[in-house]
Amino acid sequence: MKNSAVVRSQVCQAAIVVAEFFGTSLWFSATAVSAEISEALGRHGGEPLDLSSAVQIGFVSGTLLIGLTGLADRFRASSIFAASAVFGAAANALIAALPMTLAPILICRFATGVALAGVYPIGMKLAVSWNRNSAGRVLGWLVAMLTLGTAAPYLMHYLNTGQDWRLTILGASVLACAAALIALITRDGPDIQSGRRARIEFAALLGQFKLPKLAAASLGYLGHMWELYAFWCLVPFLVASATRHEPGWPVSLLAFLVISAGALGSVIGGIVSRAAGSRAVALIGLSGSAAACAIVPVLDAPWLLLTVLFIWGFLVIPDSPQLSSLAVEACNSDQVASTLAILNGTGFLLTAVSIKLTLAFWPSIGPAVAWLLLPGPLAGLLALVFLEDILTKSSQARQASQRHQ
Repeated sequence: MKNSAVVRSQVCQAAIVVAEFFGTSLWFSATAVSAEISEALGRHGGEPLDLSSAVQIGFVSGTLLIGLTGLADRFRASSIFAASAVFGAAANALIAALPMTLAPILICRFATGVALAGVYPIGMKLAVSWNRNSAGRVLGWLVAMLTLGTAAPYLMHYLNTGQDWRLTILGASVLACAAALIALITRDGPDIQSGRRARIEFAALLGQFKLPKLAAASLGYLGHMWELYAFWCLVPFLVASATRHEPGWPVSLLAFLVISAGALGSVIGGIVSRAAGSRAVALIGLSGSAAACAIVPVLDAPWLLLTVLFIWGFLVIPDSPQLSSLAVEACNSDQVASTLAILNGTGFLLTAVSIKLTLAFWPSIGPAVAWLLLPGPLAGLLALVFLEDILTKSSQARQASQRHQ
């Protein structure tokens, strides 16, 4: 019986991981065909169409809605996941059905972001509910699936080459509906956390960010987020720039491969962290990202530039779960969820700014926009290497001064 329960737990976790992949394909579904949508809108001038910032802002709004209303504690996680996936699928599919004007498209993208707040974080809770002791391993796989889900629309776009761009949009919605079905079949696990909502002491919650380890991990995470989604949005433009002298290269397929390389990086990063620790993996990821940001604008040889983009894609995501892990270890044990909510919300708001900034400057400076992302991983590196020691020494100095008074 015990072995049967273990097998059931593993099968259900695997199913939820697949559902997370299918559901998060909504994230970049419109971004993958933004050039076609821009053309359908009759836009000219060469400025890339930003269809991602609205998703990020919607995601932040959705997480706030779930957090402040306590929805995650009042309803089954599987029900929230399924309802969110279906809602996101419908909002996404509307883009293919509505008249081609920008405002409704952005509203649909915002609504999709709200829905994803019930897919990505709730999917984490759902997966862990089947075996709380496997949280680290499973969350690493879920981050990998988020990466693959982000990349999936580019693969669908490549497979739909020469066909109506709406097929890519609708394909992502079909996958999201499949994710909802998987969640309903799987249901909540036996280790689900539920019950009354704890009272949040905001002053104490914000005050703990003065803790040296948490401050360093938080700044590292925010620096990572400044770069992550903006890089993913830039990948097709960077690939197109790298292959501009090689007509006929499959830009969408290469974009899919560059972004999905992060899934492998996330899994390997999780394995390495068991031996070397989360901090070491985060430092490697941030260092590699910073180096890529610095050198991509000066590279011209197509194969060299593509190679660096693949390396960047591989290294850009493994630090994400590790920085979150460092934050969890550093914060008070009764404020983990609230701490992560603040970090995630702030991080995703930053992504909306960096996406808007880099896409706005792309027409004028091209690949040099990578330099606009460089401050993110650099700030993260400096925080992990120096900030913790500086804050620790400052705190010790204050305590010594108070003792002498």
